[in-house]
Amino acid sequence: MGLSSTEVTFTRHALHRILDMGLDAQDVVRCASAPDLTRKCARHPEFTYFHSDQITLSVVERPDGSIRVITVLWRTPEQWQTDLERGEYAGRKLRRQSRTQLDTRVPVVVR
Repeated sequence: MGLSSTEVTFTRHALHRILDMGLDAQDVVRCASAPDLTRKCARHPEFTYFHSDQITLSVVERPDGSIRVITVLWRTPEQWQTDLERGEYAGRKLRRQSRTQLDTRVPVVVR
C-alpha cells in the first residue's frame, strides 16, 4: 500500500507536525508513496499507519480513494526522546507525558 498516484491531503495538524519536527518534505512524500511497513491502528481501525525508517504517518482513506494524513509521528521512542530534549516546538515549551503501552514520550504544549 502506498500513495503513488493517489491524491494526498494533510490536516493542519499534520502540516504543523511536519514543520515542528523539522522534516524534509521529500521524507514525508517518500513515506507516503513507499512506506516500509503499513498496519491498521488497533484502537481506531479507520486509521492506517505508514512507517518509514524515521517517521510514521497516520492516514485515513476517503471514499473517493484519496488519502488524508492526520498526523506525523516519530517512529521510535528514542526519536521522541531526542526531539523532546530540544525543549520546545515553534517556541512553545514542552513537558513529558507517558503514553500507550510502549511508554513513548510525546510532546505536550504548555501555554
